[in-house]
Amino acid sequence: MSSILIFIITILYLASGLEAQNYYPPYPGPPYSYGSQDSASGTFYLAYQNGNCGYKDLFGALGPKTDSIVAVNTYFFNNTNQCGVCYNATINNKSLVVIVTDQCPDSGWCNKNSSHFDLAKPAFDYLQNQATQGGTMNNLVFKKVPCYQFASTPINVSFKDGTSQYYFAILAFNHTIGLANVEIKIGGGGFTQLSRTSYNYWLPINGGGIGDDFVLRFTSNLGEVLTTSSFSKSLVVAGNIVNTGVQFSKFPSGLPPPVITTTTTSNPSTPTPTSKPSTPTPTSTPTQTPTQTPTPTQTPKPTQTPTPTNNNPSSSNQPSPTPTTKPVSEYCRQHWFANLFSIFC
Repeated sequence: MSSILIFIITILYLASGLEAQNYYPPYPGPPYSYGSQDSASGTFYLAYQNGNCGYKDLFGALGPKTDSIVAVNTYFFNNTNQCGVCYNATINNKSLVVIVTDQCPDSGWCNKNSSHFDLAKPAFDYLQNQATQGGTMNNLVFKKVPCYQFASTPINVSFKDGTSQYYFAILAFNHTIGLANVEIKIGGGGFTQLSRTSYNYWLPINGGGIGDDFVLRFTSNLGEVLTTSSFSKSLVVAGNIVNTGVQFSKFPSGLPPPVITTTTTSNPSTPTPTSKPSTPTPTSTPTQTPTQTPTPTQTPKPTQTPTPTNNNPSSSNQPSPTPTTKPVSEYCRQHWFANLFSIFC
């Protein structure tokens, strides 16, 4: 019996080492520091609705009301921690503020430990003329900036499909600064930390629902802490949107607001180009053929993008499924042998 236990522990130890090698580490570079800048490669995609960040229709109730958006590569995306963060992108003597709403899983452009911007087609077209300059970008300079377009509006939260007295998940959106933490206080209890999922909703770490009036507390990446007033438990309804009445106002010093440009003046429910781009194949192509990124069972499913040989990288994303059971840990999803021993999961 002891030998079997030792064998199991050894396998789990080795597996954890393999996971550390294969799992993208937190992005360490300048983009996490507001006002600093770095460079990235760039492409565009067409299916930019329903991104991995859970905002669904960009012009809908949860969306940022703009198609100046970007899907960053998986490494940069960092398990949804970039969702709702704004970057000032500059190339060809043009600048545009884009907001992260999605991740790009393309193994040709995005499966690498560097930065890549897969821009919505309207945003790409604003920065570069595809017909004369090609469908790929090199040395796209980007700088992390506050989302000033939300400065005059409050942070909103929405309750996920399936929310009940036994389960809830919160999507926080329209925040000017990236979210570092979300906490909740239910009834007369203290604040408890919520856990951010790979589909950008915040869940109670130990499960459960909201059975009493509640208060939310948000912490920004710059350390600003906001506490809401108390909300009635009657607001805890699937799909309901709650105006929190608070918004981050601590911005980096010495960082002037960039010009906010909207690339689309209308509100299309399904933006689609009127004609197929007629540009030639880019002179340089990825060294490997894009393959589908494995999709966790409870995360939205980013669809692989076409190879850039036709200048049309695209990502298609589906909304996350409604959890019916307690979310499975990242470790158990990725390691089949851990599921053989339920004690570890």
